[in-house]
Amino acid sequence: MRFISITDLVIVAIGIIILLFWFILYFMGKKKADWFADLDDTDYPMHELYFVGDAFINLFKLQFKGKNDRERRKQIALIYGDVYYEGDAKYNEKLDEIIKAYLIASYSQQWTMALTVLTFAMPVYCFTNSLLFFGMVVALAIFAYYYYGTVLKGILDKRNDQLMDDFANVASKIALMVNAGMTVNQAWMIVANSGNSTIYRQMKICLDEQLNGKPEKDSYFAFGQRCSLQEIKKFASTIIQAQERDSSNLPHLLTEQSKETWHTRQQYFKRKGEAANSALLLPMIMIFIGIMIMVVVPIFNSIG
Repeated sequence: MRFISITDLVIVAIGIIILLFWFILYFMGKKKADWFADLDDTDYPMHELYFVGDAFINLFKLQFKGKNDRERRKQIALIYGDVYYEGDAKYNEKLDEIIKAYLIASYSQQWTMALTVLTFAMPVYCFTNSLLFFGMVVALAIFAYYYYGTVLKGILDKRNDQLMDDFANVASKIALMVNAGMTVNQAWMIVANSGNSTIYRQMKICLDEQLNGKPEKDSYFAFGQRCSLQEIKKFASTIIQAQERDSSNLPHLLTEQSKETWHTRQQYFKRKGEAANSALLLPMIMIFIGIMIMVVVPIFNSIG
């Protein structure tokens, strides 16, 4: 029969406290379960439990006013601004509510995942009798907190990939139509209604702004800012400058930029592919280390 040490008692006591705390948060936050029910399963896994993290945030009255919080607000506005656009005058007020809701969801996700992983630390220790495995679960909980803090950045990266993929076609179509004698606004309207992905939704918002009285150059500038990619900002700037100065050279400028966009697109996805291959190395190394630990630790325990 194995002797129960002070370390065992301390870890079990801490584990029980963590489990009780998790269940307290569960019952405190359960009334808000519907708040997170409609989140996307891919970007927000286990969102049915995010009310646990929300209860933690409310219990400790956490505020979102730091530099990181401001960055998240910008990311949320870029990601979801066009998705919920309805074209009414109160859209900016609605956007503020959307940003607040997704900001809470983001932090709730972080705390829910970290606390849920942490509840497994004590059971793992009891099963393995290994401080190493206990420490690994604690480290995994910390990793979960930081990893899920990057979810919005990952969603934004996917959005940028889609924008870059579609923009080359959009630029080519507009350049072709302008060269055929259409005005930029006419070409813009036709292209905007030819798709429903992010860039096309942003183009439709641009048209709605013009219909509501916003000057064309201001709407094109806002379009570039919302899309956020440097290539799209440059494209919008080309159109604005042509409107302010001499528009006779615009067809040639758009044609040249369209060619440049295709080249930029190829280089962009080439860099993304290289970065993805490099990123695969870290998980492979971690898996290898984990397997080595699982094999070596029992051997040393049996020798002892």
